[in-house]
Amino acid sequence: MNKKRILIVVYKYFHEDPRPQREAALLIRNGYEIDVICPRPSSEPYIRKDHMRFFCPVISRKRGTKLRYIFEYGVFLAYAFLKTISLQLRNRYSLIQVFVMPEILMLGCIVPKLLGAKILMDWEDPSREVYLAKFEGNRKGLFLALISLFEKISVHVADRIIVPNIGFTKAFVKRGIPEDKIDVVMNGTDSAIFSTPETANEQPDDQGRFVIVYNGAILYRHGLHILIKAMQKVVAGTGPSALLRVIGHGEPRYVNDCKQQIKDAGLSDAVEWVGLVSIKEMPGLIASASVGVIPNLENDFTRINFPQRIFEFAALKKPLVLARMDGIEDYLSQRDVAFFEPGDSDDLASKLIELSQSRERCESVAANLHNACKDLSWEDGYLDIVSELTAHPSV
Repeated sequence: MNKKRILIVVYKYFHEDPRPQREAALLIRNGYEIDVICPRPSSEPYIRKDHMRFFCPVISRKRGTKLRYIFEYGVFLAYAFLKTISLQLRNRYSLIQVFVMPEILMLGCIVPKLLGAKILMDWEDPSREVYLAKFEGNRKGLFLALISLFEKISVHVADRIIVPNIGFTKAFVKRGIPEDKIDVVMNGTDSAIFSTPETANEQPDDQGRFVIVYNGAILYRHGLHILIKAMQKVVAGTGPSALLRVIGHGEPRYVNDCKQQIKDAGLSDAVEWVGLVSIKEMPGLIASASVGVIPNLENDFTRINFPQRIFEFAALKKPLVLARMDGIEDYLSQRDVAFFEPGDSDDLASKLIELSQSRERCESVAANLHNACKDLSWEDGYLDIVSELTAHPSV
């Protein structure tokens, strides 16, 4: 049984998802070797780097219809199922960590579990909540029934489950999942990457404008269109000194809609579209912000989520304006962030204008957010779970 080599299975492009990157980096710093099964775009030739080996089919992920999701999942699931078994036979991992969604990925761990591997389920994106967020109103039917079935099987296969916040735990316990099987490992930053503002590689706006930063996946449910609408009032309220910096990428149709919205609103000079950047570039971009915004719309997923981006702004002592959600209020109050009502662009605009006009308010919110998040550590708890599981293989 190989106690120092861990297999990670994730249905995301590895270079785009901070959570598996961050956890793998921490494991490597603590002496583990990592194998990764994940999809890859043709432009990203994963092979081997930084004590990691990659096993990756080329899959072009095109967000769209249910049938397209099923096709993409099917291709990767077939590969991951067979590769997980073959790698377990060859390497005899003591631990396999599976990032879900989809929960059906856990089926590939049944044979490795019988062969002695412990299975850690990292439940970062619960399929039920994500499905209901994508396809609002579809609360019955075969597809949702299958999601529920695979969820029950995956929970049974897992030796331990980690979730990113208390909100997830509450939701899962309500539907009968044993609470003693669940541990919270929050979506904190990698301390080796996110430094203090004094050491961050800042990229300031050369015109001295009030810089509003949106970073993350550009999806309808993440509400960038609400922020763009708010920007019309922000620009009118602050004059030509406001700049919205958009960092990330997402659904092509929605991205195009947002760009057209910017053009139609006459905001082209007030918006800078950065696109996708590496995690190592993020500290500098965030350090250059005057304020960050997380304008999520309210749905089944965002209601219980605590976005990882909160930790990024907290680490660099930057204030945040974000939609009020239960999962966030489990940890933060109005002292720590500027809340606005989800989907209300007028309320969002008023909060941004208030911050733009008060440096004291910005500094107070930023300091409170930093203090509220600094003790929400994830690294020690995660390492303790991994150490415990690798120390006591099943057979």
